[in-house]
Amino acid sequence: MRLVMRGRTKASGFSLCLVLLGLCTWWNLASPVEPAGGASTALATSSAPVVAGRAGAPTVATAPPREPEAGFLAERTPRTLVQAYERAAARGDFGMAPGRILASLLDRHCGNPRQRAGECRALLFAHLQERLALPEELTSAAFWSLLERIDAEFDQRVTSNPRSHSDDEFLAVHARFREARRELIGLELDRRLFGLSDELLQLPQRVGELARDSRMPLEQKLAVYQDALHRIEEEHQVRLVSVMEPVELAKHELSLRQSAEVLGAEQRREVLERYTGPEYARRYLDYHQEQQSLSERLKAFNQERESMLKQWASESSPEQLRQRMLAVDQHLFEKYDLQ
Repeated sequence: MRLVMRGRTKASGFSLCLVLLGLCTWWNLASPVEPAGGASTALATSSAPVVAGRAGAPTVATAPPREPEAGFLAERTPRTLVQAYERAAARGDFGMAPGRILASLLDRHCGNPRQRAGECRALLFAHLQERLALPEELTSAAFWSLLERIDAEFDQRVTSNPRSHSDDEFLAVHARFREARRELIGLELDRRLFGLSDELLQLPQRVGELARDSRMPLEQKLAVYQDALHRIEEEHQVRLVSVMEPVELAKHELSLRQSAEVLGAEQRREVLERYTGPEYARRYLDYHQEQQSLSERLKAFNQERESMLKQWASESSPEQLRQRMLAVDQHLFEKYDLQ
């Protein structure tokens, strides 16, 4: 038996998005994720629209409920389905496979019966038509068909491209996909549907570029980052802490600060608390401290075990070596608290 410590790979947000596009088989949007620290967790249906509606713009009429169950569905949708949509639309991968993501969301919130799923699709489209001021001529059937075509376009241009797994290649291929997506649905509709998703997909790259800029003072980096967050919120009329985890925003600021100075535990805690609240910051830092300690113990375990294995390999038969290493492993497990 040979234990090998596996190093952690530092994956960027862009490669991670590609990996996540395994996709909706495990998409967990059953309910909005609660950020800690008392931050608002979901956009209410009365929140400002992403694009102001046109005066007198019609909404899609839905059939009057024929059964109590249908009435409950209409009541439940603004509180759950719409909130789940708001969070889904802010994810970086939403603009890549929106049809699959919304299909998974509808399955989770509307159940399996075909009639209920159909009503959910109609209600969600009606909400989007009003909230995003979708073109009056765009029908529900045409809307869902467009999303399916976008999914297919992404599959063809990105997921089937074996060279798109590195960061640089993925960014280049994704840029070409976005151009194709805009040609498919038009620039204005693309901005309304996927503008926020694209912004948040690119945010880690922009933060990384700031962090690597050795000529820019830290105060200026932080100001540029905060300005970017405010611009996204104003342009898309959304509170970022309502649609993404506050800890992710804190991580971006921490990476900028760490590019200029070594941060102590208290400095990290202060930054996290500003975004997540004190209780979440404490639990987050405690967890990562435990993980760091575990990583160090695993490294020491492997080093000592490897040394013993090399020492005894030349002077023991395979069976003797196996028996000796079984005893050593048990001793080392206890020594490094890996039981």
